[in-house]
Amino acid sequence: MTIQAGDEIFINGEGLELCSSPFDDFLPYLKPYISFEWYLTSCWRGYTAKWKLADGILFLVELNGDISYQDETISISIDYFFPLSDKVKAWWFTGDLTIPQGEPYGWYRNIGDVFEEYLLIHIESGIETSRRIKKKKINLADEELRLYNNSEA
Repeated sequence: MTIQAGDEIFINGEGLELCSSPFDDFLPYLKPYISFEWYLTSCWRGYTAKWKLADGILFLVELNGDISYQDETISISIDYFFPLSDKVKAWWFTGDLTIPQGEPYGWYRNIGDVFEEYLLIHIESGIETSRRIKKKKINLADEELRLYNNSEA
């Protein structure tokens, strides 16, 4: 299995890796349902997105992907769903944004980098309600992973 491409989020002007997929929650609102075509083995969901968190509001600012349309595959962007918009409040998303913090702790096959801490930002209908840090619990398998990764350096 190939490590999957993630989204990116900008907070206070800094681009950060996002381990969540808030746009997935928008797809059920589409009638008829649109299916993204995966174009790379590193992006099975068929799209990537960029987000911005500003003044406590989550915005979708960029979307790129491919869809099937009348027996053709066409490339689309944010304006396919939101014409004339350069950013859209993510009103459809309620859940946690998961953002890795610090240096990678190790690497897991099929997942990629694993971090000791994650920033969890809780969003309710596109609005930030809380933030917390989640520390990864270390177990023997993790310690073996750390030793293996350090021996590769």
